[in-house]
Amino acid sequence: MMDAEEYMKDIYSIARSITGPLSHTLNEIRLRQENVVDSSGHRRGLLDETALHRIPTGDERVFTQHTEEEFNDDVAFNVMVDISGSMSENDEKEGSQLAVAVGIGKALTDALIQINRRASFSVFDNKARTIFDGSSPLTESKIKSIFSMAGGGTTIENALEESIKQLSVSEHQSRVMFLITDGELDAGQLDAYRDELRKNSITPFIILISGYNETKKQQELVAALHGINNATVHCIEPRGFMSVVPSIRLFTEKLLTNKL
Repeated sequence: MMDAEEYMKDIYSIARSITGPLSHTLNEIRLRQENVVDSSGHRRGLLDETALHRIPTGDERVFTQHTEEEFNDDVAFNVMVDISGSMSENDEKEGSQLAVAVGIGKALTDALIQINRRASFSVFDNKARTIFDGSSPLTESKIKSIFSMAGGGTTIENALEESIKQLSVSEHQSRVMFLITDGELDAGQLDAYRDELRKNSITPFIILISGYNETKKQQELVAALHGINNATVHCIEPRGFMSVVPSIRLFTEKLLTNKL
């Protein structure tokens, strides 16, 4: 297992790699929204210089972009990271699954906060804990504290209960749980929460960190999540973590533009 300094170095390197492209996509969506409508509900955007004579009439053909987009501001997010013993194993070839998981989780949280979305950051092994609920910064010390917590068993019930708790306290109509795990858990336990996820309008986005061969438990997890509120599952290998970025970007763009 890596020592704390190696762990922090890897986490921040991974987070920086992901935050840039993800923030670019989220900010692009935000700017598109700002160019469509202002706070008073009036249409705005880039002007068509050949149509300026239409300004006094309120004719919207004065704008260069005519296609209206619908935007979803009413979304809350919870990032739930598996820190159990199997995640802490370090392979010289593949690297630490724990560092990859926490790095992706930090990048997601940072990028969402940058565009003023409600986001919380939680971790779980045989116990679930929320280390960031949006009320104070996601500091380096909070990230470092995960290292000392890691290594217990994997209890998905506690993770789901904590994620549902964090998301249901908000009045947002749309809710997303980013679950980052190696999938080495009892998927049958997930079945009991399917209705709770549906009832609370929680869409699961599962980032499954696996090796070269998908295990039976991972296959069961994917099957258990199928059909829950447009659930998405993306599988990555630890050193191929950047492959998750296009999937997250597409998912968040569809979510925030009401196309999911």
